[in-house]
Amino acid sequence: MIIMVDDRLSLSELGHAKHTEAQKLVEESRRDLSMGIGIDEYAMAVSVLERMTLNAERLAG
Repeated sequence: MIIMVDDRLSLSELGHAKHTEAQKLVEESRRDLSMGIGIDEYAMAVSVLERMTLNAERLAG
């Protein structure tokens, strides 16, 4: 799925197809999981989770 082109890693045709497939699954999951949640609520949740992640990283040293 990954090939070398001019000393750089690149996705093969199969890699591109799998990436597109995975991207669609992520978009569907995100849509389904956020059903009934407004844009502002979603943004607030993401903001809180980002801060919690930073706090956890800081505590882990």
